[in-house]
Amino acid sequence: MIRVHCTFSCLVISGTCIVQYFFAGAWCRDAHYSPELLLYAWHNRAAVEDLERQLADFVADGAKKRASLAAAPKQARHIAHLLAEQYGLATQSFGAEPNRCVQLFKVRSPLCSAVFR
Repeated sequence: MIRVHCTFSCLVISGTCIVQYFFAGAWCRDAHYSPELLLYAWHNRAAVEDLERQLADFVADGAKKRASLAAAPKQARHIAHLLAEQYGLATQSFGAEPNRCVQLFKVRSPLCSAVFR
């Protein structure tokens, strides 16, 4: 795994460096991350890496068309929605607090169309 070491301002300015820094191994390399997602990833690296692995595994599994993430607080769910969008996934939150979850759905997307070949 190759790691590129960036400063926080590099991450915010480039919007793509985080792919190599936090999401090494992700198949969606041309994504542009919002400053909000970058800041959250900067402060919650392990959680974002775990989420990214879950998303990558779901996308790679050709048999699965939907999956649910574990219950999470509002901010973590919001980040899950933002990151899932980079993978070309549709999302929806369901359930009642404190057990509210994000459900993932595969949809066709130009960003990640290789998944559906």
